[in-house]
Amino acid sequence: MQEKETQAEAYTVNQVSEILNMSTRTIKAHLYSGEIRGVKIGGHWRITRREIDRLLSDSVAEAATDEP
Repeated sequence: MQEKETQAEAYTVNQVSEILNMSTRTIKAHLYSGEIRGVKIGGHWRITRREIDRLLSDSVAEAATDEP
């Protein structure tokens, strides 16, 4: 049986930087500015899969509107 979907999969800054192909410094800057939503647990940031998906869909939508 699959785990409940209420348990969100969380990623570290390093993992998110690899997924989004951005530096960890940029990811942290976006976290502090609020552009990326995350939570700090024990001094380490965690970002949910839902937030990563939101960022990816926002960037795809932005790219589509920028095309001539």
